[in-house]
Amino acid sequence: MDRGDDYAAAGFLGRVGFGARPAVVVVDVVTAYLDPASPLSDAGGRFEKARAAGAELVDVARAHDVPVLFTEVRLGADGLDGGHFRRKVPALAAFEPGSPWAAFPDAPAPLPGEVVVTKQYASAFFGTSLASTLRFLGVDTVLVVGFSTSGCVRATATDALQHGFRPIVVDEACGDRDAQVHEQNLFDLDAKYADVVSLADAVAHLRTPTSTPQTRSSAVIEQDLYDETLKWTSFAPAGADQKAEMAMLRSSADGTSRTVLVRFPEGWKRAMTGHQPAGEEMLVLEGALSMSGHTCRPGALLVVEPRATRSETGTEVETRAVVWFSGAAGGWTEGPSDDAGTLGVHELAPGVVRPAGGVLPGSVEVLDGADLTTFPSDVDLCWTSERCWAHVPAGETAPRHDGPVVVRHWA
Repeated sequence: MDRGDDYAAAGFLGRVGFGARPAVVVVDVVTAYLDPASPLSDAGGRFEKARAAGAELVDVARAHDVPVLFTEVRLGADGLDGGHFRRKVPALAAFEPGSPWAAFPDAPAPLPGEVVVTKQYASAFFGTSLASTLRFLGVDTVLVVGFSTSGCVRATATDALQHGFRPIVVDEACGDRDAQVHEQNLFDLDAKYADVVSLADAVAHLRTPTSTPQTRSSAVIEQDLYDETLKWTSFAPAGADQKAEMAMLRSSADGTSRTVLVRFPEGWKRAMTGHQPAGEEMLVLEGALSMSGHTCRPGALLVVEPRATRSETGTEVETRAVVWFSGAAGGWTEGPSDDAGTLGVHELAPGVVRPAGGVLPGSVEVLDGADLTTFPSDVDLCWTSERCWAHVPAGETAPRHDGPVVVRHWA
């Protein structure tokens, strides 16, 4: 009996499979592994071959609106933030200030707006916001590529599983100093923690529209928007002068519609001009947010169509808002859009606020109340006076609350 048959007979080598919403995580593909002068490089060209394969997968992912996230290792001048890991592997000095080896190669390299996760240890999940970011993007499947197979790739794939994602390790797009170590670690990952697939299979999957049906919850989700137990995650939009915070309220199975509660600190600013493919509708609960000369306050809805040019965004006081995103996450591009959508503020008054039939899916209206109301399609409901939000699937009964309600129809 060969090794594979022996493991399978013992109950290993199962499949986790691809889910509905993949993302590519590029682990530590930096010049430290590619420059022959670096102590972390190899003499056999394995890292360079893996880099080229990873660049091919990243190009396919971007072409099919699959999120791509990168990781990098950055250590302080004394290496203390690397702890015993830095002591165990002195070669990690390659990631301390002044080193020429921490830079990304020409390809794959992050584009403006793509997430770069900075880490000090092997796993891209340990001590970082990666898991929260992936959940914000609606991701359920993580394709892991990068360096090295036995180190940071293995740790990241294992932690992806432990964080509830489907880990897919792409064989040719991972590299290690030693071919035998690479193969042994791939076998062990495939047996216990991840699916190891070929580059051709990974590319074919990203190019093929998923046949996995979207999951429709039959349960109503309800949330107090000022609940002290909300789980906040820090994030820094491209060009922002400081971080903001977000709490994910819901995401569709394919990640193309998301409801997020955001909290901006006093004096938050993003001077950068740019645009992104997703549409955005913001319902301010307190404070005020200005964007492109428009200011949205409580009692109004900021509507940003896909690829609308955004500029001079900021707050003067601490601001909290519910944000509805429509379309794939990511893809921020600096500069004005050549195919710009519109951007504007709409006052919240009874009746239709944003009609159906435009470039954004569904519509937004204000009703006097939604007690015991059912809707023909999924909706989000927000009672601003009650500071409460709910997601109600089609045919389900809305919860009871007093006062007018903002209804975000998703279809």
